[in-house]
Parts: sequence; C-alpha cells; structure tokens
Amino acid sequence: RMMRVNKDTRKVYDTDKLKNAKLYPVRNLLEFSQANFAICPFHPEKSGSLKYYEKDNSTYCFGGCGTHYDAIDIASKIHNLSISEAIIFLITPPNKSPRVVKE
Repeated sequence: RMMRVNKDTRKVYDTDKLKNAKLYPVRNLLEFSQANFAICPFHPEKSGSLKYYEKDNSTYCFGGCGTHYDAIDIASKIHNLSISEAIIFLITPPNKSPRVVKE
C-alpha cells in the first residue's frame, strides 16, 4: 500500500484513499450553472467565478482566488473539516457513521 506525505503538514495519507476522495464528484458538493460555474466558497462573491472541469473533476476560481481546487479542498472548506477528515468524508458511503459534517 502506497503512502503520500503532505509537504505542508507532514501528514501521511494512504494513496488509495486520497485517489478515491479526489474522484468524488465535485458536482455533488456545490451547485453549478449550466455553464459549469458556481459561487466560490473560498471568498465572498455575488456571481459564480468557480469553473468546474468535468474531464478531471476539478475547479478553477477566476475570481478572488485564482486557484485550482479538487473535491477534497471543497469538502474541507464547505464542511469545516481538516484534509484528513475531508478524505474520510468523501470516501465513506452516506449511510455509514464517519460521514459527520461539522457546521
């Protein structure tokens, strides 16, 4: 089993869990327009600047962030979870216990 180290926090993540969490559909986390834009959860805005790219299941903020985000980043932000908690949240089926959301 492969492990990956997050250089910023020095935490170790199981690469299978990380890969599966990144595959979680970003469309299930935010509401996107038909043009694939959503309100960016990382800064205040009135119109959507967060573009969804279905091909690689990622987003890019054309507004205040100018940054790429994946499902882990977005779940972490909108549910107030650590990266580790967001990974578990995304890979745990909805009817299982670890899928607790902090509000």
